[in-house]
Amino acid sequence: IQGECQASSAVRYKGVLGTITTLAKREGPMKLYSGLPAGLQRQISFASLRIGLYDTVKEFFTTGKETTASLGSKISAGLTTGGVAVFTGQPTEVVKVRLQAQSHLHGPKPRYTGTYNAYRIIATTEGLMGLWKGTTPNLTRNVIINCTELV
Repeated sequence: IQGECQASSAVRYKGVLGTITTLAKREGPMKLYSGLPAGLQRQISFASLRIGLYDTVKEFFTTGKETTASLGSKISAGLTTGGVAVFTGQPTEVVKVRLQAQSHLHGPKPRYTGTYNAYRIIATTEGLMGLWKGTTPNLTRNVIINCTELV
């Protein structure tokens, strides 16, 4: 999100360590944990669905003649559970990114005061679908990752 703020177009962050150091110096070490509650909510919803549903969905795709699931059944289950998990967890992803990004985008007063406040503001100002912004690229990325990890 570097360069999104109209006030400054200078590059401040260079690399992972440079970003961590600059952010901690300029905004304090606690800023490194912005969006953590939403990130944890994402992991809980995303991981529990994709891993928890995998075996059940794999059995669904396995035909009655097979004693063990074929590679096609495993891939289908991985794609399906990855898609369900992304679609369900996308609002947590949107909120996490917004909380991490809000430091200078809206002046000295932050736009969101916390996770649940961010859900409410996004839903009321952008509509309920605002919580699903970026679903397509996230879906594409995560179904492939989920499939390769679980299969």
